[in-house]
Amino acid sequence: DDDGGGVTLLTGDEGYLDADGHLHVLGRSDGLYKWLGVRISTAEVEAAAAAVPGVTEAVVLPPQDGRGAWLAVTVAEGVTAADVAAGLRPLLKDARMPTAITVVPTIPKLLTGKADRAALRPLLAALERA
Repeated sequence: DDDGGGVTLLTGDEGYLDADGHLHVLGRSDGLYKWLGVRISTAEVEAAAAAVPGVTEAVVLPPQDGRGAWLAVTVAEGVTAADVAAGLRPLLKDARMPTAITVVPTIPKLLTGKADRAALRPLLAALERA
């Protein structure tokens, strides 16, 4: 490290050390996550979802707080979350299948046009409670 004597290993994991020196791992910063022992790319799941007829946009939220991956999709009229799940099953192996799929009216965006995953999580939670 910059202080000399230490070693820095860049893994793509995000986390912090608390006041007692314990490491808390929050997740990954590069679109990869591990679920059921399998390394999964959000881009892979999103591409598979986009290939399902009727899906117009798809964004995956990696597992967090013990909950599995959550797929948010915008869809053509009449397409349901169950339809999306049925279309995904032949495209994704078991561990890659999101544990929840929610149809949303729109995907929040950053100024760059990319999906705003930070804004999407509370939206999905609110829709789940409704």
